[in-house]
Amino acid sequence: MQSLGPKESFVGKGLRYSRADKKRKWTGAIVITIAFLTILGIASAVIYASPNNGNRGVENYRATANHVVINEVYYDAPSGYDEPQCEWIEIYNPTSQDVDISGWRLTDDPSFDASGEGYWEFPSATTISAGQYILVVNDATYKGEFSNLFPGVTPDFDTNTSNSISDVSKGGSLNLANSGDDVHLFDSSQNEVDAMWYGNGGDVGSTNAAPDVSAGHSLSRYYNAEDTDNPANDFYDESSPTPNAQNSQTIPELNIFIPIFVVLIVGVILRRKLF
Repeated sequence: MQSLGPKESFVGKGLRYSRADKKRKWTGAIVITIAFLTILGIASAVIYASPNNGNRGVENYRATANHVVINEVYYDAPSGYDEPQCEWIEIYNPTSQDVDISGWRLTDDPSFDASGEGYWEFPSATTISAGQYILVVNDATYKGEFSNLFPGVTPDFDTNTSNSISDVSKGGSLNLANSGDDVHLFDSSQNEVDAMWYGNGGDVGSTNAAPDVSAGHSLSRYYNAEDTDNPANDFYDESSPTPNAQNSQTIPELNIFIPIFVVLIVGVILRRKLF
């Protein structure tokens, strides 16, 4: 009968350890849940409540446009460089098919003829390949300024007929105002394919306009070619412009998966240690 004492003592300790272990597991589960919900809430607030994202929401999200888009606009050259000579517009074909853009026009006027302002028209036999860019500079060789700003970049077109760069024909004067303007892309049948506006919005007005950026910056479309027809959502301030190359930033919605992934990894690690 004397041997029952130690056994009873062992059972008592086991019960205490079991209760403590359960409490520790429940505490760990609660901590993981709170951490997950907190980070998810912060990520959602940053993405959907940020004033830089306008009225962005899941219902407005389209990852890739099904048409050629205005991809990047450079309208405000740094001090010491001339405008409009250094201004440029880049278009991008996010589709899987080459697109013939002969006779298509870039304008800073909502009308195809841009009678009040100006346009650049692509020559015949111009094709933008699938997944490729076309860069149009106002004057690619003026005082060597474009080359100084973007060394190694060769524009596809400009408006200077006396240099070796292929030419777009022009009507009027396509000059992009630093305080705000609108840019439109029309096909040869005078249908508007794409448009963007910034700052005060020019002829379109400031509603849903992309932000006015500092000199030397560009307005760049998120590189998945998102197109919600709302420039405030689709474009961002790019401090290091990327003419004839992929833009640097992806759509904000995709960033929400980063903190979620981190929380899940941390949760797995904590679970192994706690359970």
